[in-house]
Amino acid sequence: MDLTEQTFRGRVYRRILGKTSKSERIVNAFTTEDGRDLVLRQEGKDAFVDRDLEALEGKTITATGTIHSYVFIVSTFTLL
Repeated sequence: MDLTEQTFRGRVYRRILGKTSKSERIVNAFTTEDGRDLVLRQEGKDAFVDRDLEALEGKTITATGTIHSYVFIVSTFTLL
């Protein structure tokens, strides 16, 4: 697994993850400029509730972090 930090620019949105399962929940997500859709989490913050990321819904950001499977764990971000 490559845990090299990467930087992406993209749009933040909210979506349902695990639809129709016991784990179904609404998550913060991120669509990169190259079309990748990733679940968005801030490093060191609650995985289920992150008001800072929720406030960014619909906005474009530049974010730096590491990708773990389909989750982009963000260490820093800048609102554009």
